[in-house]
Amino acid sequence: VIPVPKGFLQTRIQPIMPQDLCDLAQKVCLDHDVKTLDAVGPEALTFHEIILMLIKSRNQRLRMFEVPKAATDLVVKNYLSRVFPKVINTQQYQLLFHDNVGNAEACQQMLGRTLLSTKKFFHDEFAKQ
Repeated sequence: VIPVPKGFLQTRIQPIMPQDLCDLAQKVCLDHDVKTLDAVGPEALTFHEIILMLIKSRNQRLRMFEVPKAATDLVVKNYLSRVFPKVINTQQYQLLFHDNVGNAEACQQMLGRTLLSTKKFFHDEFAKQ
């Protein structure tokens, strides 16, 4: 059984593969017209989807239940961020509840190719465990 803060499972992120990020950085350095670019992967994933991929790959039965965010706020602020500051600080914790997604099409256009799948990456990496 995994307790998770209310709202955490619905947060969407859009991770990018390291190779795509390196290729984008190289292109941006050469293209002086680019002012900003959201470096994102092709798929937006919720934390719930990522955890489900992990559970499925391990053939485990895990159940997640949401606990009030106010309770986890106190635990992180008063305990985790002080005892384990390199694991998570309060600012990092707060970001876990805000979507971090962008325009993958702009990245693909700049690269001139499709972006590598992070969904496939997570599936393959979890299967190795």
